[in-house]
Amino acid sequence: MNLFSLGVTKYGNRDFTGETAGKREMGLNSEAVVYGWLSDGAVPKVHLLYYDRAQSASPIVVETDETALSAIDGYSNQLEQMTVNAKNGVTYTTATEMIVNLDRFILAYEDGAGSEKFAIWYDKSRTNKAQIDSSHVDFVEVAELLGSIKTQFIMHLGGKGSLLDLEQINVNGRIVDFPDQTASGLIRNVNISTVEEDSNDSIGGTTSSKSHITMSGLGQGWQRVIVNHTLTALVGKNEIALTT
Repeated sequence: MNLFSLGVTKYGNRDFTGETAGKREMGLNSEAVVYGWLSDGAVPKVHLLYYDRAQSASPIVVETDETALSAIDGYSNQLEQMTVNAKNGVTYTTATEMIVNLDRFILAYEDGAGSEKFAIWYDKSRTNKAQIDSSHVDFVEVAELLGSIKTQFIMHLGGKGSLLDLEQINVNGRIVDFPDQTASGLIRNVNISTVEEDSNDSIGGTTSSKSHITMSGLGQGWQRVIVNHTLTALVGKNEIALTT
C-alpha cells in the first residue's frame, strides 16, 4: 500500500467544486481503493470506490479531477488498469476498463492455457482481509496477462519467480482441476492458514512433491488448494523471503 495525492472534486457527500480550481488536493491510501472507473459525460472523470475507515463502515465514491484511468494506474504499483469482462457471473456487453487493486486479489487463475484471461476472487471488504468464501468477495474475470505484472503482487505467493502451478481446488467437497495447471495463478498470503507437503494425497490421488494450501474460510468448501510445488519452493515465491 502507499499514499498518493490527487485533486478531488467530491468526497462522499463533501463537495469541493466551490473551492479554488474547483477541487481539493487530498492524500488517499491505495489499499482503501476497491475499484475505479470513468464516469459518463462530455468530460469523463475518474471515480473511485473508497473506504474512509475513520468515518464510514460502507465505501464512499470519490470523484477526482483525473480524466484517464492511466493516471490512477501511475499513482501506485497496486492500482492497475485492466479490462474487465465479467463480474459475479454477469458478462458485460462490451469489455469495461476499470482500476482494480492487486492487493485485493485473494486467488487468481488463468481460465485456460494461453487464454490470457484470469478469474479472480476479489476482496471488496472494508478491512481488505475477507476470507475466500465471504459475502464481501466479488468473482471477476479480466482479460489480462498477470504474469507480465507478477512482481507487483507483493502480498502473494506466485509474485516472485513465476506464477503458481495451481492444480486443484476443493469446491463444495469435490476436487476440481484448474483449467490451466502451469504457471497459472496467485494466492494472497493473508488468506493462507497452513501449507503442508504431501506425496500421497488422500483426496486428490497420488501426488509427488506437491503442497496442500489450506485457506482461511467460513466453511463453505473452498478451503483446500493443491499446487505442484514443494513447501521450500513456495517459500521462495514469497515476497517476504526475497527482494524485488
